[in-house]
Amino acid sequence: MRQTVHFDLNNSGEFCDGELCFDGASVTAAAEGKTLFSSGLEGVEKLTLRTYVGCGTLEAEPFGNDEMGSRSVIICRFSMNRVEEIGEFCKVV
Repeated sequence: MRQTVHFDLNNSGEFCDGELCFDGASVTAAAEGKTLFSSGLEGVEKLTLRTYVGCGTLEAEPFGNDEMGSRSVIICRFSMNRVEEIGEFCKVV
């Protein structure tokens, strides 16, 4: 089973055409020919979607992360146009 959604901001907050994929064992985020994030999920407790004013982030939280999420890793950034689609992606993963 492969789940794919799109995101539209790169790590610098500039618009891009990005693709977020889950293949059943790992998550990969790529944009403009570059892999921004790729990891298996064995050390990940959960994916967290955080929203801010006008944009948001999808983050991987490792087991044992603190309340502030200081050990979280940003998988991708997105505008609010993509928040529902990426939220559904989190549910699948």
